[in-house]
Amino acid sequence: MRKSQSLVILLSTLLGLAASAATAASFDCKKLQIAGHDYDLSPLANQVVLETNAKTPPTTTGTKYAINPCAPLTPEPDTVPKIDRCPENAWVCRSVTNYKEGQGPRLTEVGSVAGEKSSDYPAVEARTSGNQPPAEFHWKMAGSRQADQSTWSTDIKFVCSKSAKNTDLPKLLEFKDGVLSLEWTVPAACALDDTSGGDGDKGGDKKPDDGDKSTAGSGGIFSSLMSIFVAVFMLYLVVGVMYRFLVVRARGLDLVPNLGFWREFPYLVSDFARHIWDTVGGRRRGGYSVTPYAVNHELVADTPPGGFELLQVQQLTRHGARYPTHGEMEDIKHVYEMLRPIIPASWILYDLIDTRNAGLLSRSGEREIAGIAERAKTRYHDIFDKVALMPESVKFVSSDRQRTRVSAQTFRDVLSEDIPNLRQVVAVPQENDTTLAMHHICPAWIRDSARLREYEIALETLKFDSLNGQTILWTINLRLGSAKAVKLMHDVDTIYRLCGYDLSLYNNAYRWCSLLDPVMTEYLELRRDIEYSRVYGPYGSDVNKKMACAMFTEILADTDRALDNPAAAVSTFRFAHAETMMFVSSLLKLETRLGKDSSPIVGNMTLADAKDRGFKTTFLAPFSTNLAIELYRVGRKAGFFRLLLNEQVISLADCVGDICPIRVLREKLAAHVGCNFTAVCQVDE
Repeated sequence: MRKSQSLVILLSTLLGLAASAATAASFDCKKLQIAGHDYDLSPLANQVVLETNAKTPPTTTGTKYAINPCAPLTPEPDTVPKIDRCPENAWVCRSVTNYKEGQGPRLTEVGSVAGEKSSDYPAVEARTSGNQPPAEFHWKMAGSRQADQSTWSTDIKFVCSKSAKNTDLPKLLEFKDGVLSLEWTVPAACALDDTSGGDGDKGGDKKPDDGDKSTAGSGGIFSSLMSIFVAVFMLYLVVGVMYRFLVVRARGLDLVPNLGFWREFPYLVSDFARHIWDTVGGRRRGGYSVTPYAVNHELVADTPPGGFELLQVQQLTRHGARYPTHGEMEDIKHVYEMLRPIIPASWILYDLIDTRNAGLLSRSGEREIAGIAERAKTRYHDIFDKVALMPESVKFVSSDRQRTRVSAQTFRDVLSEDIPNLRQVVAVPQENDTTLAMHHICPAWIRDSARLREYEIALETLKFDSLNGQTILWTINLRLGSAKAVKLMHDVDTIYRLCGYDLSLYNNAYRWCSLLDPVMTEYLELRRDIEYSRVYGPYGSDVNKKMACAMFTEILADTDRALDNPAAAVSTFRFAHAETMMFVSSLLKLETRLGKDSSPIVGNMTLADAKDRGFKTTFLAPFSTNLAIELYRVGRKAGFFRLLLNEQVISLADCVGDICPIRVLREKLAAHVGCNFTAVCQVDE
């Protein structure tokens, strides 16, 4: 047990002050001693984030506090510019972001409000009366020194409450004169030897009851309740079976009423037990989403393999993480208003419903694209080395949307730091765009996708909801602590998207993602992929497999020119949308290479089949997803290619190894190269 370096106890008739300055060589949340009593703050050993927004016309100012009362904050990834990161050794970090209509967010301030050096630890102060453990205490720590020579600091008032939850977030009181004041009411703030019950529990003043009478009474009530429960359950079972036999004409196992629920019942019990355990233990569950781009640095493809000379790169990249679209914002507003009374205020982020941000590239999206550009600079240095003498050897093309234009510009700007003479980004006007945002100008696709949504997609989604919806709604409402807070699967889908935005824009898994678990997110992604795989993917209209034909006609034409004259090869970096990535995947049949099962996605898919499916938007279309076709030659033999998906090698069918003859790609695309896009999209009268 750590001993405090200073412990001062002042006693008076009514009140004593016990101040314990926790400035020892270490700070152990699990073994904290205050005024002679043991405390365990380890259930709070997670990074939590509080956010506020204020109108500062003509802008909106958002302030974010990242807090961990037990250890320094987890360092931000290297993709975040060092100047934008929270200082090293910070336990509490404050960042201020400015938003202005028509512009992306701008980080204006970041600094430590607690912790500056690795030897810094918090001090703990408490007031107590007699031998009673303190019902509240203050956690204090100094932060970084500012330009005006003042020092920021944090004062967290911990309040004991056994009726609260360790997952509850602290309350932001104020940030004034450089001091951040918080109040955190949690069971972890109660002494381990505290038997008072907290929250003003007066149980100690009650007179003891007769033990024999209490035991007998409890047993009688329990037996009566159990008898009633068994009788009601048997009545439910008999009436349900009779109804299904006589009215529904069901047979066999289908006679059991609510069979889907009872099949899931063991999992519900397991999830409920895990939820109780997490709540009591103060654990936080991370979230999952199809949204963020997560590069696995261990699997990132190396520079060109030995013996192969890289001639050309054709790369297609989805824009980085963006803010919700107008339609998504309406759904998010609805969920905010519906759940406002029961969720922490910090869960409501106004920049996600500010229509001025709708569809715009976010700061985190720029960082994702910048990271991809940095790795491309290393992987394709042979290509970029030619730019100084041949500026036309590399070009950048985007669709005519802010999020793709800025993504392309960010990619180019990162390269231009070391590579001079790069050409400017070219944005293709939407009315002429047959390669990057082609679905907007294709009447046949618009017609077919509407039909699919109205019939097949609606049917499979209904099938999914009838089998899984009740369980998902029940679980989310359990975690919200309200039996009927969320009633529609459409609102669950919005919560799933909010989790994705929390992860991709704020790197936060402790708000909306805390309502989900791995199994639930697997199912919710499956539910969304029922639609995506048909509207944009391989299981819908035949038009889907032809939508990328104009792009691949361009790519193979560039490839042929590079093979004929390697010195004049042109590499193209294209920036487009999730829809584009899925159209490309459909044409290349990537779903057959990414999973064990490439059969159409249906609403009654088992969890095992869902995990094995080849079409998963987590692989094919997260923010910043990218597909690269690298063209090689060996000596005088030209005509080999390597395919990368999200910077990792993926082999097409008929390829042996990572490097494949270009003829395999030509054969796969033979039916689509040279297509007439207008004819493909024509709708017969």
